[in-house]
Amino acid sequence: MQGEPFEIYENGFIEDLNKIQEADLFNHYKYILESLPMKVFISGDVDDSKVQSAIAKLKNLKRSNIKDLSQPVINKPKKDTNFVTEKLDVSQGKLSIGFRTNTAPNEKDYYSLVVCNSILGGGIHSKLFQNVREKESLAYYAFSRLEKFKGLMMISCGIEISKKDKAHELILKQLEEIRQGNISDYEYDSSIKSIKTGLESLKDSQLAIVDFYLSQKISNTNDTLKSLYEKFEAVTRGEIVNAAKKVEIDTVYFLTSENQ
Repeated sequence: MQGEPFEIYENGFIEDLNKIQEADLFNHYKYILESLPMKVFISGDVDDSKVQSAIAKLKNLKRSNIKDLSQPVINKPKKDTNFVTEKLDVSQGKLSIGFRTNTAPNEKDYYSLVVCNSILGGGIHSKLFQNVREKESLAYYAFSRLEKFKGLMMISCGIEISKKDKAHELILKQLEEIRQGNISDYEYDSSIKSIKTGLESLKDSQLAIVDFYLSQKISNTNDTLKSLYEKFEAVTRGEIVNAAKKVEIDTVYFLTSENQ
């Protein structure tokens, strides 16, 4: 988002490469080791002696002036919707709509928000897939996802360029349907099952498990896979409606053809 640290691309910018010298890289490497917060996760069938050896080496690192990482701003004042149009040599349009969820990952409403997102655009059971893609044939694909640490919800779809306005209108209607409590048993049950399947799949990857527990540390929560699923399963339709009502549109991005 413009004017926030989150706007900086994680891989940096090409135009900055020539300015970086070897000494700069080494000094930054030392800064990372000495001053940034550090969490160590060990996963897998690892011999205890190797674990102790790794811990001993880490304890020998010179650490001082540990930087406090600031928490991202989740609740932002309501402002006018930002519209961005970009033109490239494309034949298919891309429509993305960004929302502020106004819900932090350590709030009780977060679990309701996750279920809400699944109902909205989390799979083939969702309103976006069933209504925007299947029934109205307005999108080649349509889904929504959450950026939990920043409090964002992003809806993305690929559309015919001429159908942009109609697709935009119907997408927002799906969110409004949830706000009005129009959630079918199929949508609700399928969302809970989809979330459970996603959590179970984390067990197939040690990296995914580590990433899960790292996210718990970052968001100051202490959920396990089991407790997290139990919280999602306990979410009521009323709580989903309340989570949806907190979501506010922020930015509409449209990628279109150079000829338009």
